[in-house]
Amino acid sequence: MFSLAVLVFSALSLLTPAMPVEERAAVDSASAVKITTYGVNGSGCAPGTASATLSDDASTIQVAFNDFTPTVSTSDFRKTCQATLTVAVPAGKQFTVRGAAYDGYVQIASGTTVSHGSLYYFQGSVDQKTSVSTISGPVATNANLTNTFNTDSGIWSTCGGSAIVNVEIYVTLDGKSGYTTVDQAKIGPFAVRDC
Repeated sequence: MFSLAVLVFSALSLLTPAMPVEERAAVDSASAVKITTYGVNGSGCAPGTASATLSDDASTIQVAFNDFTPTVSTSDFRKTCQATLTVAVPAGKQFTVRGAAYDGYVQIASGTTVSHGSLYYFQGSVDQKTSVSTISGPVATNANLTNTFNTDSGIWSTCGGSAIVNVEIYVTLDGKSGYTTVDQAKIGPFAVRDC
């Protein structure tokens, strides 16, 4: 009797249309990451001295500066600007920061160095990642600076939803004489992975 019931059920299942299977589409980083809120603050971007603009696809911000100019002195040798971003990703995804790029000008004497760096951390976490590069004088040139983070060893957001990430760029001068300016910065893009 049992085998007859299994046979009848199997035959009926062949007549019933199959339920559609939901497929998950691959999501690229530009369309998966959306910056929903943002703000900037720091000695290089104090209120009224910088403006931030969200990209059309909401995946990066561009910051324009008019007072991000450290000089070799006792009080003004380091400038910073921190962007605080609320970033949303779809369920089943998480993100990390790939890097920051900024443009400016460097004019430093022999014996003087400029360190430019970026760091990021997620709000509520003590973990942070840093990327630093150095320029040694003498030099006087336009500068296109990039700090890139290794995503293999990066810090990742929690899975799905929104997370607040802080991304700071900074420039420090050390030495005899010189100055540098940061005219604009682009924060992002982000890397996305399944979690």
